Amino acid sequence: MRYILLILVTAFVACASKNERDLLVGDLGFSEFRIGNFYNLSDSLIKRVKHTIDTINIAKADSMDRRFFEVYNILKDKGLLYKPFVDIRVKEDSMVKLYLDSADYDRIKIFKWRELLNDEKKVVIKAKTEYIDNFPVTLLYCKELVDVSLTEGKTYPQRSKFKIEDYN
Repeated sequence: MRYILLILVTAFVACASKNERDLLVGDLGFSEFRIGNFYNLSDSLIKRVKHTIDTINIAKADSMDRRFFEVYNILKDKGLLYKPFVDIRVKEDSMVKLYLDSADYDRIKIFKWRELLNDEKKVVIKAKTEYIDNFPVTLLYCKELVDVSLTEGKTYPQRSKFKIEDYN
């Protein structure tokens, strides 16, 4: 009986730990470079990128090109090439890219970087996620957007040489 109880407790703790790992909590980030898929890109640019990908000779490609091709295929296989995404700051020096359904994205895209910066506010995102890949940053898919809340704090990045665009 003790062994059965021990197995049940172990299974419960393992499940609880997995659920905690799947819960992403972080601040909405605004990046200078918003490269992640075809969402909101013009048809001509999509056509050009697809042509480039189709003409890559994988056997002769360097490791970076091969990795790009792998990630492209992962996003394509998971149906994420045309889904919106946001950058989430999970630690002081760590960002993840969170892919979302359009309805969830609509809850986030209303926040504008300049307004958040001027008002000294930040947006905290809580989401149940599924791991996709880890290149060049961790890529996650939002299974459930648990909470989007506006709080006091700094929105990053504070300074940039490049234009920072809002999520539109």
